[in-house]
Amino acid sequence: MEDKLHPSATMHHPDAKPFLQAVTAAEDIFNSIIAVAAPDMFTCGSKAILALKDMDLCPNSRIWPSIFSGMAVIANRRTPVHWDKGGSIWNSDLLISGGDHRNAEFHIPDIDVVLSYDPGTGVLLTGSVLAHSVPMTWSGSRLCLAHFMKDAVQNRLGVPRPSPTNLFHYDRFKSPGYLLRVDGRTVS
Repeated sequence: MEDKLHPSATMHHPDAKPFLQAVTAAEDIFNSIIAVAAPDMFTCGSKAILALKDMDLCPNSRIWPSIFSGMAVIANRRTPVHWDKGGSIWNSDLLISGGDHRNAEFHIPDIDVVLSYDPGTGVLLTGSVLAHSVPMTWSGSRLCLAHFMKDAVQNRLGVPRPSPTNLFHYDRFKSPGYLLRVDGRTVS
Protein backbone atom coordinates (compact mmCIF):
# COMPACT_ATOMS: atom_id res chain seq x y z
CA MET A 1 0.00 0.00 0.00
CA GLU A 2 1.38 3.41 -0.98
CA ASP A 3 0.64 6.74 0.65
CA LYS A 4 -1.09 9.24 -1.58
CA LEU A 5 0.90 12.23 -2.73
CA HIS A 6 -0.03 15.29 -0.74
CA PRO A 7 1.28 18.83 -0.40
CA SER A 8 2.92 19.88 2.83
CA ALA A 9 0.82 21.49 5.54
CA THR A 10 2.43 24.84 4.78
CA MET A 11 1.00 24.75 1.23
CA HIS A 12 -2.48 24.96 2.82
CA HIS A 13 -1.54 27.88 5.07
CA PRO A 14 -3.07 31.28 4.19
CA ASP A 15 0.43 32.80 3.87
CA ALA A 16 1.52 30.24 1.25
CA LYS A 17 -0.08 32.02 -1.71
CA PRO A 18 1.50 35.45 -1.05
CA PHE A 19 4.87 33.77 -0.35
CA LEU A 20 4.77 31.79 -3.60
CA GLN A 21 3.73 34.89 -5.53
CA ALA A 22 6.55 36.90 -3.91
CA VAL A 23 9.25 34.34 -4.85
CA THR A 24 8.01 33.63 -8.40
CA ALA A 25 10.37 36.08 -10.16
CA ALA A 26 13.37 34.71 -8.25
CA GLU A 27 12.25 31.13 -8.93
CA ASP A 28 12.12 31.92 -12.66
CA ILE A 29 15.81 32.87 -12.43
CA PHE A 30 16.65 29.75 -10.40
CA ASN A 31 14.78 27.57 -12.92
CA SER A 32 16.78 29.19 -15.72
CA ILE A 33 20.04 28.47 -13.90
CA ILE A 34 19.09 24.79 -13.63
CA ALA A 35 18.04 24.72 -17.31
CA VAL A 36 21.61 25.77 -18.23
CA ALA A 37 23.62 24.00 -15.50
CA ALA A 38 21.67 20.72 -15.36
CA PRO A 39 19.33 20.48 -18.37
CA ASP A 40 18.37 16.82 -17.75
CA MET A 41 17.43 17.64 -14.17
CA PHE A 42 15.44 20.67 -15.36
CA THR A 43 13.46 18.50 -17.80
CA CYS A 44 12.74 15.79 -15.21
CA GLY A 45 11.81 18.32 -12.52
CA SER A 46 9.51 20.18 -14.92
CA LYS A 47 7.72 16.96 -15.85
CA ALA A 48 7.16 16.11 -12.19
CA ILE A 49 5.84 19.57 -11.34
CA LEU A 50 3.49 19.60 -14.34
CA ALA A 51 2.14 16.20 -13.26
CA LEU A 52 1.63 17.49 -9.70
CA LYS A 53 -0.17 20.60 -10.97
CA ASP A 54 -2.44 18.39 -13.09
CA MET A 55 -3.36 16.45 -9.95
CA ASP A 56 -4.62 19.71 -8.39
CA LEU A 57 -3.72 18.61 -4.85
CA CYS A 58 -4.48 22.03 -3.35
CA PRO A 59 -5.18 25.51 -4.72
CA ASN A 60 -1.62 26.68 -4.05
CA SER A 61 -0.08 23.75 -5.93
CA ARG A 62 -1.26 25.34 -9.19
CA ILE A 63 0.94 28.40 -8.57
CA TRP A 64 4.07 26.47 -7.48
CA PRO A 65 6.87 28.38 -9.28
CA SER A 66 9.81 25.96 -9.04
CA ILE A 67 10.97 22.88 -10.96
CA PHE A 68 11.97 21.48 -7.54
CA SER A 69 9.30 19.50 -5.69
CA GLY A 70 10.33 20.89 -2.31
CA MET A 71 11.49 24.13 -0.79
CA ALA A 72 12.51 24.99 2.76
CA VAL A 73 13.33 28.31 4.36
CA ILE A 74 16.08 28.22 7.00
CA ALA A 75 16.47 31.42 8.99
CA ASN A 76 19.33 32.33 11.34
CA ARG A 77 20.24 28.73 12.09
CA ARG A 78 23.44 26.81 11.74
CA THR A 79 23.15 23.65 9.70
CA PRO A 80 25.10 20.69 11.15
CA VAL A 81 27.01 18.30 8.90
CA HIS A 82 24.45 16.09 7.14
CA TRP A 83 23.39 14.33 3.95
CA ASP A 84 19.94 15.02 2.58
CA LYS A 85 17.60 12.10 3.09
CA GLY A 86 14.92 11.52 0.51
CA GLY A 87 16.92 12.88 -2.42
CA SER A 88 18.59 10.87 -5.11
CA ILE A 89 22.11 10.79 -6.46
CA TRP A 90 20.74 11.96 -9.81
CA ASN A 91 19.30 15.26 -8.58
CA SER A 92 21.03 18.24 -7.02
CA ASP A 93 19.78 20.67 -4.42
CA LEU A 94 19.91 24.41 -5.02
CA LEU A 95 20.73 26.41 -1.90
CA ILE A 96 20.42 30.19 -2.08
CA SER A 97 21.84 32.43 0.65
CA GLY A 98 20.08 35.68 1.47
CA GLY A 99 19.87 38.30 4.19
CA ASP A 100 22.26 40.98 5.41
CA HIS A 101 24.78 38.64 7.03
CA ARG A 102 28.55 38.61 6.51
CA ASN A 103 31.23 35.93 6.80
CA ALA A 104 28.99 32.88 6.36
CA GLU A 105 30.70 29.68 5.25
CA PHE A 106 29.34 26.64 3.40
CA HIS A 107 31.37 23.51 4.24
CA ILE A 108 31.61 20.40 2.08
CA PRO A 109 33.89 18.19 4.22
CA ASP A 110 33.80 15.20 1.86
CA ILE A 111 35.90 17.18 -0.62
CA ASP A 112 37.59 19.51 1.90
CA VAL A 113 35.90 22.65 0.53
CA VAL A 114 34.82 25.78 2.37
CA LEU A 115 32.90 28.33 0.31
CA SER A 116 31.96 31.91 1.10
CA TYR A 117 28.19 31.86 1.66
CA ASP A 118 27.29 35.52 1.85
CA PRO A 119 23.99 36.93 0.49
CA GLY A 120 23.39 36.19 -3.18
CA THR A 121 25.44 32.98 -3.19
CA GLY A 122 23.94 29.88 -4.75
CA VAL A 123 25.24 26.35 -4.29
CA LEU A 124 24.17 23.48 -6.56
CA LEU A 125 25.04 20.30 -4.70
CA THR A 126 24.13 16.62 -4.71
CA GLY A 127 23.24 16.81 -1.05
CA SER A 128 22.36 13.13 -0.72
CA VAL A 129 25.94 12.25 -1.73
CA LEU A 130 28.15 14.98 -0.27
CA ALA A 131 28.02 15.93 3.40
CA HIS A 132 27.57 19.65 3.92
CA SER A 133 27.04 22.19 6.69
CA VAL A 134 26.80 25.88 7.52
CA PRO A 135 28.46 26.50 10.89
CA MET A 136 27.68 29.60 12.94
CA THR A 137 30.40 31.87 11.50
CA TRP A 138 28.25 34.79 10.33
CA SER A 139 27.06 38.04 11.82
CA GLY A 140 23.73 39.59 10.86
CA SER A 141 20.53 37.94 9.63
CA ARG A 142 20.91 34.87 7.41
CA LEU A 143 18.33 33.12 5.29
CA CYS A 144 18.67 30.04 3.11
CA LEU A 145 16.14 29.06 0.49
CA ALA A 146 16.79 25.34 0.03
CA HIS A 147 15.36 23.65 -3.09
CA PHE A 148 15.23 19.87 -3.45
CA MET A 149 13.54 17.05 -5.34
CA LYS A 150 12.13 14.13 -3.39
CA ASP A 151 12.98 10.80 -5.00
CA ALA A 152 9.72 9.26 -3.73
CA VAL A 153 7.68 11.94 -5.54
CA GLN A 154 9.43 11.21 -8.84
CA ASN A 155 8.97 7.47 -8.25
CA ARG A 156 5.23 7.87 -7.63
CA LEU A 157 4.82 10.05 -10.72
CA GLY A 158 6.88 7.70 -12.90
CA VAL A 159 9.24 10.52 -13.86
CA PRO A 160 12.69 9.35 -14.96
CA ARG A 161 15.84 10.67 -13.31
CA PRO A 162 18.44 12.71 -15.17
CA SER A 163 21.63 11.06 -16.38
CA PRO A 164 23.77 10.27 -13.35
CA THR A 165 26.94 12.16 -12.59
CA ASN A 166 30.04 10.01 -12.78
CA LEU A 167 31.48 10.55 -9.32
CA PHE A 168 34.85 9.12 -10.37
CA HIS A 169 35.46 12.37 -12.27
CA TYR A 170 35.72 14.02 -8.86
CA ASP A 171 38.18 11.55 -7.28
CA ARG A 172 41.07 14.01 -7.33
CA PHE A 173 39.00 16.44 -5.24
CA LYS A 174 37.70 13.93 -2.68
CA SER A 175 39.07 14.03 0.83
CA PRO A 176 40.60 10.89 2.37
CA GLY A 177 37.62 10.75 4.77
CA TYR A 178 35.13 10.62 1.88
CA LEU A 179 37.06 7.91 0.06
CA LEU A 180 37.25 5.79 3.21
CA ARG A 181 33.57 6.31 4.13
CA VAL A 182 32.09 5.75 0.68
CA ASP A 183 34.57 3.54 -1.17
CA GLY A 184 36.56 1.92 1.64
CA ARG A 185 39.72 3.31 -0.02
CA THR A 186 42.64 4.92 1.74
CA VAL A 187 44.99 7.48 0.24
CA SER A 188 48.63 6.49 0.21
